[in-house]
Amino acid sequence: MHFPLLTTTILLASFAAAVPSPSPNVNLEPRQQQQAAIQTITCADYARLANYTAIGGNATLRAAFLQASPQGTDPTRAILDRATIEFKAKNLMFDGALNAQCGNLSTIASTEVNTNFSQGVIAGWKVVAPTGAEIGAGREVWCIGIILVMYAGFGFSL
Repeated sequence: MHFPLLTTTILLASFAAAVPSPSPNVNLEPRQQQQAAIQTITCADYARLANYTAIGGNATLRAAFLQASPQGTDPTRAILDRATIEFKAKNLMFDGALNAQCGNLSTIASTEVNTNFSQGVIAGWKVVAPTGAEIGAGREVWCIGIILVMYAGFGFSL
């Protein structure tokens, strides 16, 4: 393929014009004092996060919690996920000062959540067996059996 000199020059000039020019060095000065946010967590918050983390960490408890929640599965899933992320990000399980003040609520939560679940309660909600579809395949088996008998009868008649 042949490119004329003018086409090549225009192409290279467009690339040269597209290169950004260096901007002057602007020294920005902060106008307000930035202070680190002081994260104080109460024992009640620690207990709530520990309970939700214990529930979210076990697939059986998580499924029962999602099924028992009156809010629906999406908002409830978000609660469990957010609590687990916050619990791990703040490293609450290994915070010595918080555990000295409140007790090791993460260990207590994991045992008490299992105890409550065995009593049919999860996070204050009663766990009930799912209702709806009939368990068993009585009608389906009968229909398939009749179709097989009819098919076999038609085959023997030929």
